[in-house]
Amino acid sequence: MGARQHIKPLVKRAVKRAAWCAGAFRKPDPDRSVILTYHSIGRRRHDMNVTPEAFTQQVRWLADRGGVIPLAEAAKGAPGVAITFDDGFRDNLLNAAPVLRELGLPATFFIVSHRLGQCLDDEPDPENGVLLDRDEVCALADQGFDIGAHTRTHRRLRPMIGRGEWEEILGSKEDLEALLGRPVLHFAYPYGSAMDYSVISETCARDAGFDFAVSNRYGTNAPGSNPWDLRRIWVDGTDSLSLFQAKVTGRLDLLGALEHPAVLTARTVLNRLSGR
Repeated sequence: MGARQHIKPLVKRAVKRAAWCAGAFRKPDPDRSVILTYHSIGRRRHDMNVTPEAFTQQVRWLADRGGVIPLAEAAKGAPGVAITFDDGFRDNLLNAAPVLRELGLPATFFIVSHRLGQCLDDEPDPENGVLLDRDEVCALADQGFDIGAHTRTHRRLRPMIGRGEWEEILGSKEDLEALLGRPVLHFAYPYGSAMDYSVISETCARDAGFDFAVSNRYGTNAPGSNPWDLRRIWVDGTDSLSLFQAKVTGRLDLLGALEHPAVLTARTVLNRLSGR
């Protein structure tokens, strides 16, 4: 990892520590749902990768704490924690699924339907960033895990024009339903910041027949939250166990300020500087 790629993790840690300190003066709302977003669980060279050891530690803490619920319940604002994975990395099946099964925890895996067995177009670590193939997606479903759609090619939806956005969203649903032979009712916007999807995206997700759609805008959900714009809390490689616990318990809720337009612009610049 070059010097530029060290910038983003350092900034992330600094921001989290600042939110941690400020969060000491806020009282979290216990009556909201927390939806966690994971990506790869392995050795992938990316700041969103979580090591198998850290993941096991985190979910064991969740299991001991109790209150892990299916995503469909969390989407309605039920109190509890739901576990989700974006993109469908092969290491999810190898490293995450066995631990979740052992602990009896439900989880949802959002799959990019036209990249099965391949890498995403912008993957920085092709060796460790391979996605699940058709048989592996079916294996996850057969193990009782929920499969959701994450578009066909993982493109940002907001900049798309014409029917392209509709084809990405509806097409991923149709692809996965044909593969699995069962309804696919949950959708996740690629990338998922407020700059990456729009009201049109939300309308497409609703009209495609999904029950709800999740973003990666940081935050929790109350009963009555917009089902096409649900917030999640991302987990990444810069999270120690204490920072992870702070995210789950609400100590880091001030990270929701990262969705302010000015901050989103700064995040875009940071991504460019770090080569992501």
